[in-house]
Amino acid sequence: MTNYIKLVEKLDSDLEAVGKLLLHNQRNSALENAYVRTFFSTVEGCMYAFRQEAIAHKDFETIFDLAEQAKLKERKFDKVRQVIKKESNHLRFKESVKFSCKCLAKSRGIEPKDLGFVGVGWDNFLAANDIRDQLTHPKQIEDLTLDVQTFEIIIKAKVWFKEQVLQRLVV
Repeated sequence: MTNYIKLVEKLDSDLEAVGKLLLHNQRNSALENAYVRTFFSTVEGCMYAFRQEAIAHKDFETIFDLAEQAKLKERKFDKVRQVIKKESNHLRFKESVKFSCKCLAKSRGIEPKDLGFVGVGWDNFLAANDIRDQLTHPKQIEDLTLDVQTFEIIIKAKVWFKEQVLQRLVV
C-alpha cells in the first residue's frame, strides 16, 4: 500500500472520528469547526492521492498531454516551447478538485465528463469551501460560529463528495 493511500485512509478515519464526537456533542462549535477543517483536509489529501495515482500510471505520458502532465506535477508549463518548467504552479481549490478527479478518471478509463461537477451538489461543495475559508481565515468572532443551515451545507458537501467522487472513483 502506498503512502498516499495510507494518508487518505488516515484523513478519512479522522473525519469519521470527529463526526462521531460531533454526533454525541451536537452544536459544539469547536467540534463543528474541527469537522469542517478535517473534511477539507480529507478532500485535499484525496486530490493529492488522485494526482499521484495518475502520475504513477504506466502510460502516464501517453494518456496525458504535456500541459496536463505539468498540472499533475504542479509545475508551470511553457506553451511556446512545449516544456514543463521547474517552477511550481499550485492550482486553486476548485480547479484542483475538478482536474485531479478528471485525471484519475482518465487514467482509469472512466469518462471524465460523467463526473458531477455541475448542479446543486457541486454548488454546495463550493459553498462549503467558502465556509472553510471563513473558519480558517476569520476576520471577526462571528466567522467562527456556524448556524444549523450553514453546517447543513457542509454535510451536503460531504455527501456529494462521497457520492460523486469517492464512490465513482475509489472502488
